Amino acid sequence: MSIKKIRIAIDTRDLFLAKTGTRTVLEEVINGFKKDHEVEVVEIRPKAFSPPRTKIEKAVEHIRFFWWKEVQLPLSVKKNQCDVLICNDYVVPYFLPKGIKAFPIFHGCNIWELPQHYNKYWRFFFTKMAVLAAKRAKAIFTVSEFSKERLIALFNFAPSKVKVIPLGPKRSLLSPKPLVNIENYGIKEGEKFLLHVGVMEKRKNLVKLIEAFSKIIDRNLKLVLVGQRPPKIFSDDYKNIVSTISRLNLNDKVILTGYVTDEELFTLYSRASAYVFPSLYEGFGIPVIEAYHFSLPVAASNRGALPEVIGNGGLLFDPNDVDDIADKLKRISNLSELETDKFQIGQKEKIRGFQWEKTINEIKKNIG
Repeated sequence: MSIKKIRIAIDTRDLFLAKTGTRTVLEEVINGFKKDHEVEVVEIRPKAFSPPRTKIEKAVEHIRFFWWKEVQLPLSVKKNQCDVLICNDYVVPYFLPKGIKAFPIFHGCNIWELPQHYNKYWRFFFTKMAVLAAKRAKAIFTVSEFSKERLIALFNFAPSKVKVIPLGPKRSLLSPKPLVNIENYGIKEGEKFLLHVGVMEKRKNLVKLIEAFSKIIDRNLKLVLVGQRPPKIFSDDYKNIVSTISRLNLNDKVILTGYVTDEELFTLYSRASAYVFPSLYEGFGIPVIEAYHFSLPVAASNRGALPEVIGNGGLLFDPNDVDDIADKLKRISNLSELETDKFQIGQKEKIRGFQWEKTINEIKKNIG
């Protein structure tokens, strides 16, 4: 006698928009559940669309977002006879057909704790949709203990309702790949460089990182910033980044790669001297765990969930203190063998805790 599989609907609208960690989470959760013999995954997505570029397009997309979440998505879930709905983008429908359990994933609280980086009208609209529906949801998933604490403090969610799901690295980066030629980015064979991976948002604090890097007197060291411009106008920091590089005469020392393939990113992680993460706010920080898998020395901000993710595997700095950032950059560029061994022990400990199999198991435990 066959056991009835649980039908899990996953809202995949984010695949059209997200380019960073939230997309990685969505892809890994989908792939993880597809390997589970007790689960049947139903991917639900709207008709294909491009990310909005103008203010008018953004306004139209906000209306479409509401229509998708409150009308089309619930109808699709019912039509597909699903038992569970998971939404990776914070928002589940306020009303769902009877018998269907909804679970939003909150990736952090930066939209509420860094309000200056978001359109105030969209922030208000999004908050109403996300928070009111989350209070009706069966449970709320979030990605770190830090994020859980902040969600409870901000919205008075019941602590027992907020469940922390551990994340992991982008698994496609971990399988061995032939190293590709990255000289097109201005990185020569054997050249030392510090690496940062992430979208060019203001909260990533890359201007301060560049200013700190300018204080390091090492002609042979470069700074490589991997990532695209964000789709959101209010959070885009690209122009400030470019002007800072020019102002400090670092055009030949700071490299902006834009988008890179998995093969190129694998090569950059493999060849980097160290990884740096100066973010003002992170709900988790997947690139830290990716850097740990490549045994890179890491220096990161002491804000948000980063201290929780870093653990004993790297150094922390004040992201608003350029001198402190510069000091930690110098230290990770010149670690002793004893210091390296100590950090790698801490990194291996964190790697064991941050696995996608644990993510899937934790979600399954709470959706039953």
